[in-house]
Amino acid sequence: MLEIKLKIDHPDNCILKDSEISTAKIIKCNAYQDTITNYLEIKLNCPVNEFIKKLEEKGVDYKEILKVSRDVIKALFLIKNCILVKALLETNCLFKDVEIHKKYIILTIIVPSKNVNMLFGNLDKYKIKYNIIYIKVLKKKKKLTKREEEIIKYAYEKGFYDIPRRITLEDIALKFKLSVSTVSEIIRRGERKILEEFFEKYSS
Repeated sequence: MLEIKLKIDHPDNCILKDSEISTAKIIKCNAYQDTITNYLEIKLNCPVNEFIKKLEEKGVDYKEILKVSRDVIKALFLIKNCILVKALLETNCLFKDVEIHKKYIILTIIVPSKNVNMLFGNLDKYKIKYNIIYIKVLKKKKKLTKREEEIIKYAYEKGFYDIPRRITLEDIALKFKLSVSTVSEIIRRGERKILEEFFEKYSS
C-alpha cells in the first residue's frame, strides 16, 4: 500500500472552482459509482447568501447548509460525473485527507501498490493537472504473535465472542495465569492487527 499526496488543479466541472472560498475540508465522504456525497466545512471570502446564490447559478446540487460562524459553513453536496472522482474511484483508493482551495485541491490518498500506474494513467487520461508532493510506502502490519494467536483462538473457541458470552476475561486470565488487564491488552492488540489486515485486503 502507498500513501500519495497530490496537488491537483480543479477540474472544469468542479463545484467549488473559482468560488469565493478560503479553504474547505471534507468532514465525511461517501462514493458510489460516479456519484459522491461530500459533507464539507467551508471558510468563505464572501457572505453566505452570496455563496449560495453562486451555487444556484452553477446548478450545484446541495442538500443543506449550516452556518457555523460569520464566515464558516457546513454544507452537504451531491456531486455527479466528476472526472476527478471517476479517476480516483477506479483505483480503489481510500481518501485520507482533502484540503480544497479556490484554485486547487491538496489530496492525500491510500492506494494499493498494484493500482498506482492506473491512478496516474487515469489522471492523464482525464487531463487532470497534478503535482506529486510525496509518495511513501506504508509498512506492512505485524502479524499476530504466538501469544496473541493462542489467547484469541482460545477466547473464540470458548465463546468469548458469542452473545451472550460463555467465558469472561477473568476465565481466560486464569487459564493462562495472567492478570485480567494483561489479557485484555493482548486481546485488544491482536484484534487491532486482525482488523487492520482485513481492511487493507478489503481496500485492495
